[in-house]
Amino acid sequence: LGAEADYWRRTNVNALFATAVLTLRVSGTPLSVKAGGGFGRGDFGGGALSGPAGQLGLVYQFSSGRPATRLFANAFLASGSPRNVLLVDAGLALTWR
Repeated sequence: LGAEADYWRRTNVNALFATAVLTLRVSGTPLSVKAGGGFGRGDFGGGALSGPAGQLGLVYQFSSGRPATRLFANAFLASGSPRNVLLVDAGLALTWR
């Protein structure tokens, strides 16, 4: 159980998602699944949008030592009027536990 903030900024994109996250490890595997809810805000050049947000993600941990190597993917959705914002990120992370 934890909290997460994800921020993207590019020339025409500005987005922030803040979510409370629950992570569950799939027993007997190096796979974890996470889900969360909170608040999201995004602007893709057509005006700002903000509202309730959700997050879904998967983490595959290659090594369990210090540091650990993880492959991750997340999907974020902020719901607002007149449209919704959906972002997906994925990557490789080196973490210290």
